[in-house]
Amino acid sequence: MGALGLHIGFAGTPSDAGALLREVWDILADRMSRLADTSAGEEILSHYLHFQESDGFADGTWSAAADALLYSFGDAAGLCVVEMHACQHWASMTVLDRWPALTEAATRHGVDLTPPVAGDVEEALRSRLAGGAGEVFFHHFTDPGQERLGHTIATATPADDHELRFYALDESTRPLSATGGDRERITDLITTGVCACDICQNLRYFRGLPTARHQYE
Repeated sequence: MGALGLHIGFAGTPSDAGALLREVWDILADRMSRLADTSAGEEILSHYLHFQESDGFADGTWSAAADALLYSFGDAAGLCVVEMHACQHWASMTVLDRWPALTEAATRHGVDLTPPVAGDVEEALRSRLAGGAGEVFFHHFTDPGQERLGHTIATATPADDHELRFYALDESTRPLSATGGDRERITDLITTGVCACDICQNLRYFRGLPTARHQYE
């Protein structure tokens, strides 16, 4: 059973570590819910992430360590691989997007958050939105009338058998060669490391940055 984590470091001793853990998450969750605007994104947040949050707070796997806030996203014994990767990606991007609000919340609790990147946080977010990511998400019509959220690893030379996973389809992988007329677009996303998930697309939109191409553009 696999899992991915989100760690937000801090310096100092919080007045109430549990309250800080929840307040930081509430800021991130609220922003993600506002940025997600596809059925897949909304479903993953309202179902998969809801249970991750509920279980994490209840069993203590979401916790405040001595110097970091710890959140995790599991793959449910391999049944939720796309959801796991998506939520870790969305939460990480939202940390950068909401950094001022997060630091303000931390200050109210008597601690200073450790910046997740060297240099300016907003510039780092814009750089990630421009490309160079190690994984990408995209929407693709796997069947007529059925658009799904896909996930894959970025690489400079994706072959015919480059593996793609799709949310709410099955747990097996599908090859890049099975994407038909959409292959050129998906290949471009893979080789440039440009993510086309709805959260990244909306982060670009609200900053006046170019958005990634849709399947029929």
